[in-house]
Amino acid sequence: ISPEDAEPDPAAAASSQPPSMAQPEEPAGLTEQQRSRMRAYKNAGLSSEEMRRRRDEVGAQLRRQRHDEQVFKRRSLLPQPPAGEAAEATAADASNAGSRMEECGGASDAGAVQDGARPGSPMPSADGLALLVGRLAEPSSEARLEATRRLRHLLCRVSDPPVDELLQAGALPWLIAGLSESGHPALQFESAWAITNVASGQSRHSLAVAEAPGALAALVALLDSWERQPAQLTEQAAWALANIAGDSAATRDAVLAAGTIEPLARAVQHASGDGLVRVGAWCLANLCRCSNGRHAGMAAPQLAALQPCLPLLARLAFHGEPDILSDVCWALAYVSDGDNDRVQAVIDTGVCRRLVALIQHPQQLVARPALRAVGNLVTGDDIQTQVLLNCQLLPALSSLLSADGPDWARKDACWVASNVAAGNRSQIQAVLDCSLAGPVLEALRYAEFGTRKEAAWFVANAASGGSPEQVNYLVSCGCLQPLCDLLNLPDARIVEVALTALEAVLRSGASLAAAAGSGPNPFVHLVEECSGLERLEYLQSHENERLYRRSHLLIDRYFSASADDEALDEERGDADEQPLQLTTGSGGGVSGGDGSGGLAVPAAFEFQEPPA
Repeated sequence: ISPEDAEPDPAAAASSQPPSMAQPEEPAGLTEQQRSRMRAYKNAGLSSEEMRRRRDEVGAQLRRQRHDEQVFKRRSLLPQPPAGEAAEATAADASNAGSRMEECGGASDAGAVQDGARPGSPMPSADGLALLVGRLAEPSSEARLEATRRLRHLLCRVSDPPVDELLQAGALPWLIAGLSESGHPALQFESAWAITNVASGQSRHSLAVAEAPGALAALVALLDSWERQPAQLTEQAAWALANIAGDSAATRDAVLAAGTIEPLARAVQHASGDGLVRVGAWCLANLCRCSNGRHAGMAAPQLAALQPCLPLLARLAFHGEPDILSDVCWALAYVSDGDNDRVQAVIDTGVCRRLVALIQHPQQLVARPALRAVGNLVTGDDIQTQVLLNCQLLPALSSLLSADGPDWARKDACWVASNVAAGNRSQIQAVLDCSLAGPVLEALRYAEFGTRKEAAWFVANAASGGSPEQVNYLVSCGCLQPLCDLLNLPDARIVEVALTALEAVLRSGASLAAAAGSGPNPFVHLVEECSGLERLEYLQSHENERLYRRSHLLIDRYFSASADDEALDEERGDADEQPLQLTTGSGGGVSGGDGSGGLAVPAAFEFQEPPA
């Protein structure tokens, strides 16, 4: 028997296994049936470390697959058919691509479509790629077209397109040169398509295109030639610029600096079909893109650079296709995310009433960015906020605050309502008159975490800027119990929001007590009944120093024995202190109330309906 055929020694085999693959010992006291089932278990023989490693590998593989699928959506224009329909679909795709080429003046490439784009097709060697790139320098335009087409096929591969290899082989300068072949639109089209797929790869690929000499200028020139060339060529140039702009702030600013906005707007305005409009709207959204809670660290572009596209965005907001509406609404949300000048620039386009209508669109794809844009607009000054209220914003929000609606709609609607509540007292009164307080407080009690945080901000803003009577109405709606419940949460940010709201309510109660001329703060006892004092005392041992200080100040101001003496001082007219500064958690404030507990709310402070 040869050594290879010899039966391995079990002991030696066990000792040669790595620690993570060692057979675990079977627990004692198992029946034979239990041992048999345990040995048949799919993970038998794997330690916890090995199983964790395998889970991590599977998770990483799934994430890479999702990323590749996302890139595929932006890159490949020849989607792969299901196996059972491969023959028919491939022929259809080839015919489709061929018709697009024929519209650009080139011959159909129906037979070559399968060349590099199909899964499993062989990848040329490094020498083969170098030879193919070398053919881009052929004097014959037809030879250059065929070489460019084959490069584009390789870049349309579903997985692992050879972007790095082609860049290293020097293909990019030749593709850029092909963009300037004004007498050969088919070559221009193939070159733009290939550059689009290069820019759809990793950030380094997009940056390579953006920094390549003449690349952006040539693509912008194609946009500006929309009258003298096929629409498909203009669309492909816009697609390439959208991929470059969508990668990072640096590439976005480079595309803007190349003067893209104005020729793109002209091309989209005169487009005869929805294809160019769709790509143009997506390109504009990428050019306007900034942080807005989605792209952290991406600074907003200068407003002056975006001004030329605002009239077009306002016009496209009335388009009927959801994909176009979504990109338009995101673009407007990005532009309006900032100071009052940015808000005013969007308001001046006259698009506000349309945005308010779109927040009730049946598709989340449209409604969510429209609601984000509206929320940004109401962060402006009181006059700018009033423009949105005049467009019937509050009734539209009411339908989104339903408990039966999706979580995102309730959360974003509470965010918009909280921004309106940060306005003047007449705007706060408009919110109360529209019966939005009830649904928002319902969300404060029972919604998911993010929605409760936005609802807490609604109470904090309304209580901080509202009149004592308006705050009295919020308390009568039951805002204190859910606010006190938030003090138990582990998230320091939402606890601080709750403290802000409670301080504003208690300060308003002190104002009510001072106006009455005598009596305790009517809201102190209610906070105690909601276990608020107990939770404030617990926060004094919180590891977050800011929460400790704020809770200590609230107790000292409204619930300590010294509060009785301050209330007496107020009755004597000594009530000239400044209110507590919410942003720093320190400072004086008008105080009142009795921390002894068991006090009934005086008849003078019976809860009323919203004041007129």
